[in-house]
Amino acid sequence: MRDHFFTVFSRLPSGLRGFVYKHFYQFMAGTYRRQDWKFMNYGFAPLSDQDSRLNLDAKDEENRLYIQLYNHLASSLDLEGLDVLEVGCGRGGGAEFITRYLHPSRMVGLDLSRNVIEFCTQVYDLDGLSFETGDAQALPFVEESFDVLINVESSHCYGCMGDFLGEVHRVLRRGGTFLLADFRRVEALDELRSTLLGSGLTLVEEKDITPNILKALDMDHPRRTSFIKDTVPRPLIGLAHQFAGTIGTTINKRLRMGETVYSSFVMRKMAD
Repeated sequence: MRDHFFTVFSRLPSGLRGFVYKHFYQFMAGTYRRQDWKFMNYGFAPLSDQDSRLNLDAKDEENRLYIQLYNHLASSLDLEGLDVLEVGCGRGGGAEFITRYLHPSRMVGLDLSRNVIEFCTQVYDLDGLSFETGDAQALPFVEESFDVLINVESSHCYGCMGDFLGEVHRVLRRGGTFLLADFRRVEALDELRSTLLGSGLTLVEEKDITPNILKALDMDHPRRTSFIKDTVPRPLIGLAHQFAGTIGTTINKRLRMGETVYSSFVMRKMAD
């Protein structure tokens, strides 16, 4: 039943799929107010013990896998002193990590859900960090407002990726950087690349990080299943597992079989 739902859901037109996802996301955000639930991404795990280990405060260790996905993206440049926008900030953990560890001059988290923005403004109190409600396809900022825009595991829900990228190009300053991490069905990858390259941004780097994502999902499986069992109403458990990408779900299987690819991109706006 769980796999059947996701198969039907994944074949819906992008606009309708985004509508369904948005309302489930709003439900999750409004229902689960736990302040220790700060991240909603699949996580990222180094593939070798010899890879450099990110130094984290003890209180952040429980969220290491999720933080490492942000660190993977942000490690491509120095954010200190820059103005950074995260579109699709979710419960704000990534924006908090960037603020506390990478020291931007200004960090803004934006999300379509008023519920999660209310959550973020109540939970986080850091100089330079703020949150706003807004649409990824109609960003509420003037032209050339930010040096860096980051988007983690959110764009697959947008009705029109081209509209979003047009907004990315508009609000980035000249020479600014767009950092993207998300998954796509393998047959949709060429369309994504074409849309990215047609946005006026230059591709600096593309990486297939599917193995890192799968390793993180494997490591985090007990925690995810326990959270779902303890907090999600029985009629929504199947949908919650798909949302979380736990082992055995359709999205997890497709990642393992190479039918879905999780990629990270570094794009740059021309300086002149």
